[in-house]
Amino acid sequence: RHLMIKKYELTSKSMHHKGIKLYQIKARIPFSNVLQGETGGWVQSEKNLSQEGDCWIYDNGKVYEDARVIEDATVGDMAEVYNEAQVAGSCEIYHSALILGQARVTETAEVYNNARISDSAKIYGKARIYNNAQVVNQSEVYEAAEVYGDSKILEESIIRGFSNISGNARIISSEIWNTASVDSNAIVTNSKISGRSSIMGNARITHSEIQETSSISDLAEVSAGAVIIDSSIDG
Repeated sequence: RHLMIKKYELTSKSMHHKGIKLYQIKARIPFSNVLQGETGGWVQSEKNLSQEGDCWIYDNGKVYEDARVIEDATVGDMAEVYNEAQVAGSCEIYHSALILGQARVTETAEVYNNARISDSAKIYGKARIYNNAQVVNQSEVYEAAEVYGDSKILEESIIRGFSNISGNARIISSEIWNTASVDSNAIVTNSKISGRSSIMGNARITHSEIQETSSISDLAEVSAGAVIIDSSIDG
């Protein structure tokens, strides 16, 4: 039976991180842009980084517990992947990003800066999560959506299309798509935002639909099943 040539090995260089012993990795063969003999980041064991594909951990990246880096995914800088999280496809996790819980990041998604993906959240497509943004619970961000600033995506939200979530926005069990944007201190709960709609200021959207080129801003509140189409509302 053909034995696969291992692309990397654990070195004897170790460190303790959160009480867990991690080992630095070292490439045994050249692959992707990794040179033979090049040292990489840190793992708890070989189960954390696949021996197949071009996946790699660079710099001070750390992958431990039952987390997995597979296929062509990369983790770098000070980023960490742990618990039962998995990064796959050609995704890139870098800077000080954290992927934890049972989160999944795949395809060509990027998570960087101080972004945090946790629980059962899924990030895929060409999505970008950065700054101090958090995507948690069962939320999904995909296609070319961007989540950044200090925003939080919570519960069972879906952020997709070319939508942008930023500022201190909170998206709770809602769906945002097309080129819609939510920023500032806006809070969107159990609602659907689409088209080129923009939600900003201290706006509160609850159990409603905002469509086409609508703009909801300042202290505006939209609730109780309202459907707003091509309208501007400010508080």
